[in-house]
Amino acid sequence: MKKVTNDRPETLNAEWVLSDVCNYKCAYCHPMHYDRTSGFPDVEESLEFWNFVHTDINSNKKLLVLSGGEPTLWPGLSNFINGLDKSWMTEIVTNGSRTLRWWKKFLDETDIKRVSISVHLEFATPEHIIEVSRLCAEKCVTTALILFDKDKIPEAKDMINKIVESNVSINVMVKPITNWWTNGEVISYDEGDLDFIKNFRYAKNKHKRLDVSTHFLIDDKHYPVTYANTLITNKQNKFKGWRCKAGSKRLIVWHDGNVYGAQCSTAKKHLLGNIKDKKIKKMESIICENEYCDCIPDIRIPKWREDVLT
Repeated sequence: MKKVTNDRPETLNAEWVLSDVCNYKCAYCHPMHYDRTSGFPDVEESLEFWNFVHTDINSNKKLLVLSGGEPTLWPGLSNFINGLDKSWMTEIVTNGSRTLRWWKKFLDETDIKRVSISVHLEFATPEHIIEVSRLCAEKCVTTALILFDKDKIPEAKDMINKIVESNVSINVMVKPITNWWTNGEVISYDEGDLDFIKNFRYAKNKHKRLDVSTHFLIDDKHYPVTYANTLITNKQNKFKGWRCKAGSKRLIVWHDGNVYGAQCSTAKKHLLGNIKDKKIKKMESIICENEYCDCIPDIRIPKWREDVLT
């Protein structure tokens, strides 16, 4: 590989880790995602910051992904989403655990464009995930991300089979688990399980695609978003030494309010500001220092080998 980009390189893909408040404590999850130190943000202060990003960083179409922790626990979630500039399209990454009654109310009241349900097999049941997915699919683009827990592979395949049999109108991805303690390297799977992760396909979304980056271009060849899991499982997600457009095409806001150009530890060395400042420094690009790039939106950031393409 010489260069990687996406199908909407002019857009901005931002993620806001709202808080470290979560009702789950998954065995493979870093405690920083659930240790409840942050509380929840102020809605008006948050809107002022994200409107600055719109006016001063990128005025094109933009995707803001709200994650955590568990974002559906934030009481201000709907008011925040509905208050954003219309150039923002919003997605939540949720464990899907809220009640069906909560989901009906949220979907009726909120201008949400995409819901991604991370299915954690320690806690989730197929029946609840299917019904939440069915509700979300009536309103917006919906994806179920099945965390392929090595200790629960029969449960993972049972979950997948029941979702497929339900014929619910969503996309399903099988997500390999990466080691946060080894800087993003995928855990060791049997060859058959790796093949299953790479080859599984279920796509029944009935909504129009959003006008933001989704798919990959690798050396000018087009690949679907699911190909990211192939890169990860093959350990081809190595871009150390490459120039990456983190900061101008991607932003991350951590639950302490600090703003970085990407999710990786390289970007975390370049603090751009804090959400409470209501503005940030501009950064055009960085040189990757990571051994692995394990975050799919980070992989899709435009990047290239300068020794080849300069």
